[in-house]
Amino acid sequence: MVRTLKDAIILSEIKETPKTSEQIAESMRISKPHVTKSLSAMKKSGLVRGRGTYIITSKGRTHFDNTLRKIDGRP
Repeated sequence: MVRTLKDAIILSEIKETPKTSEQIAESMRISKPHVTKSLSAMKKSGLVRGRGTYIITSKGRTHFDNTLRKIDGRP
């Protein structure tokens, strides 16, 4: 329920067109330049197994679970 004009403006700014998973992945790839490989590419090469997000940095591989808690990897 919109109570004030300010709420209406904020709600209109929040509402966007729904994105597909490919668009979300593409926007994440653009905003995170240190990610060098996608998760699917790493799974195919046998570099990673299981679920979660793997971020390849210059210091090595870091594994985050789906809530972005760090699981393993060098700091």
